[in-house]
Amino acid sequence: MKARKRLGEFLTDSGLITNEQLQKALALQKNTNKKLGEILVENGFITEDQIIEVLEYQLGIPHVKLDRYPIDNEAVKLITENLAKRHNLLPIRLENDSLYVAMADPLNIFAIEDVAIYTGKQVQPVLSKEEDIKRFINKYYGKQEALKAAEEFKKENKIFKFDKNIKPAEDDVQGPIVKLVNAIFEQAINQRASDIHIEPFEDEVRIKFRIDGILYEIMKVEYELHAPLTARIKVIGNMDIAEKRIPQDGRTSFEIYDKEYDMRISSLPTVFGEKIVIRIADKREFLKDKKKFRIS
Repeated sequence: MKARKRLGEFLTDSGLITNEQLQKALALQKNTNKKLGEILVENGFITEDQIIEVLEYQLGIPHVKLDRYPIDNEAVKLITENLAKRHNLLPIRLENDSLYVAMADPLNIFAIEDVAIYTGKQVQPVLSKEEDIKRFINKYYGKQEALKAAEEFKKENKIFKFDKNIKPAEDDVQGPIVKLVNAIFEQAINQRASDIHIEPFEDEVRIKFRIDGILYEIMKVEYELHAPLTARIKVIGNMDIAEKRIPQDGRTSFEIYDKEYDMRISSLPTVFGEKIVIRIADKREFLKDKKKFRIS
């Protein structure tokens, strides 16, 4: 059986890198857990776009821009977050028995086999940028984590009917409502959102992120989660949870990935309850800005 070509061979055959550059990258790879393509890009031997173009042409694998592709939530659910992160891939479409999977390295047969065994589907790889895949993994699995926490809260509190008078469990620091708030915060930071908007409507609560100046609706949860969700956020922001008729401001911090974020919270009364807006800022960037603009 003819051996499959490796990425390095495709790139040298195409004249995009020299054999000397390939050998240097392979030597560097021995001392790291990084992939060959990542090392080649980091060392300026080639760009990620050039790698994608070569693989697309040589292998006939289509290139997909994830921010323009209608990703199928049901396809995403077919694998776990751990599996997606381990191989840096994301299922994007399910068609009959074929599962289309966005990959930065479609030559990774171990990743393809893992997904095929886990799902029982025929895996059809498509090309996407590595950073885009990481961002969309955080986006889709972060949302699943938040919705899972919402379901846990409903089950533990036996919420099955519409009830605007549910009592918030603000003191239950290990409870699902805490997981829900943490999941929302984490997802917002992963998506580089500047604001989180939690907006109540007649029978649902819409959670939105402002990303690059545009407000996107990320998820919806049942209205009965509004009171405990709002109460939890007001508690961590040192706000008065009993006062719902006037606007309030609060502040807290949130730590993730060894970074601390400043969360400035505002509440505003509306017809259907309090709307919450949270402004997110990296504390280290905030300190740099203060130092930069200080007048001596």
